[in-house]
Amino acid sequence: MDSSESINGFQGLPTELWESILWQVDPRTLLASATRVCHAWATLIQNSTALQQLLFFAPDTRVPSDEKTHCSLLVDAFPSVLFKHAKRGDDYNFTIATWDFIKHPEKQLAYLRPEASWRRMLVQQPPIYRIAIWNESFATIPFSQYYEMPEFWIDGAMN
Repeated sequence: MDSSESINGFQGLPTELWESILWQVDPRTLLASATRVCHAWATLIQNSTALQQLLFFAPDTRVPSDEKTHCSLLVDAFPSVLFKHAKRGDDYNFTIATWDFIKHPEKQLAYLRPEASWRRMLVQQPPIYRIAIWNESFATIPFSQYYEMPEFWIDGAMN
């Protein structure tokens, strides 16, 4: 029995129904626990485009570009780096002291593994393909530099 047969036959329910059920699970539980329930669930989660998008592993182009959803798992893990919107004149205090694996040293090995799942996650949905760095300390003239994501990243070759 191959993995697609085992998923389709799991408890007699079709794959689409299992996918709908798992869609209701919060991302942290889906990633950390549901994948360990059985091989059928792990395979379904890994092969489901919808669930991969929910976990920020695959781009969701159905989301309008003006509606941005940040990856809550990354925000929780790296709060001082991601999604800090400082207003003009505010000091931006970057600190690693707020990072999850700094606050909880027992988690460092898991975070630092090369295959750690956070390394493959998109920062937001829809994905960011262009970033700008704005530097106002360059003399008195504001300076910005734009960076485009390489085409092979956008097409998913980095997954």
